[in-house]
Amino acid sequence: MANYSTMNVGGKADALIILYSAVEMENFIKKLWDLGISFTILGSGSNVLISDKGIRELVLVNHAHNLRINTNVQPASVWAESGANLAQVARQTGLRGLSGLEWASAVPGTVGGAGMECWSL
Repeated sequence: MANYSTMNVGGKADALIILYSAVEMENFIKKLWDLGISFTILGSGSNVLISDKGIRELVLVNHAHNLRINTNVQPASVWAESGANLAQVARQTGLRGLSGLEWASAVPGTVGGAGMECWSL
């Protein structure tokens, strides 16, 4: 798990799967729930310390990074999947003349880790 932590610490997981979209995550998690399989979701691995003993269950790594910014509507819209890098979202919105996420330009985590469900820019 050290390769999935910004602190580069942590033992092995029982199993690890990388998911690349919100739809893929949704479908996979529904199957896990149906099968009664426990799991942990990991984003960018910032602000977490993983034990050297590892994680004794399936780890889902959230690489759902998709980002859409539409400045052709009023108000402009920003849609980001939970695995999107928060600092990258802030930079991309700023480059398009949108404000409100300046505070996030140096945050190492993800949109999902920041608990951002809906923000008005």
